[in-house]
Amino acid sequence: AFFDQVPREIEEAAMIDGASTLQTMTLISIPIAKYGILATAILIFIGSWNEFLFALTLTRDDAKTAAVAILNFMPFEGTDWGKAAAACVLMLVPIVVFVPFVKKYVAGPTTTGSVKG
Repeated sequence: AFFDQVPREIEEAAMIDGASTLQTMTLISIPIAKYGILATAILIFIGSWNEFLFALTLTRDDAKTAAVAILNFMPFEGTDWGKAAAACVLMLVPIVVFVPFVKKYVAGPTTTGSVKG
């Protein structure tokens, strides 16, 4: 849907100027639709990261997600809190890496017209 909003005239002008289809896609279409692609990537990441019930009930034991693996540290008795805490900290690593990368793209368009005081 984001690529439908790219003006066809811009793509046609690039083709007339001698750009190939790949160049038109990488140099014209993707930069125009990058915020839509980013929003989709964020929503997919959040949806898959927070998915617990599906992973708990329908996946094999060798294909467990991190949240389900942490649940396995919690037996009915004798919980090893040290391992569970370490697993939770390891689960934070992708988020700590992902958020600063995405922050500059998310904060940029929202503060474009604001006044800095």
